Amino acid sequence: MADAGNFSAVKIGNFIVHVYYRGGSPPETVFVEIVEYARTEDLRTIQVRKHGWAQSVGRQSMALELMELKQGAINHLLPDDTEKTGEAQAWEMIQRRLRQHDIDVTVEELKKIPVVVNIDKELKSLIVKFRAG
Repeated sequence: MADAGNFSAVKIGNFIVHVYYRGGSPPETVFVEIVEYARTEDLRTIQVRKHGWAQSVGRQSMALELMELKQGAINHLLPDDTEKTGEAQAWEMIQRRLRQHDIDVTVEELKKIPVVVNIDKELKSLIVKFRAG
């Protein structure tokens, strides 16, 4: 880790959460992996976290299923103590991870950064195929 004098003045533009299909098939459980990145204003992409989970897709409308997957990805990233703290992210962990890449950012600044959730094309295609019957 760099000393305080070597931190970059680069800011984080947004967080990107990618949701990938990793197996299974609707209407049963699908296995999903989520990878969260911080995208800097100088276009570096820094992986912040990576998790997996299983989700039942069910027989609802495709739009609702995709919204559920997006919300499921965001919910999966919530800290374990979110009900007690009300925090939507593990901000200190993200801050430490970014400091490993010489980016100095406060928790207050991190909280203002927008989050974009992208669903993998393969997962979208699987849902469309399932819906088509």
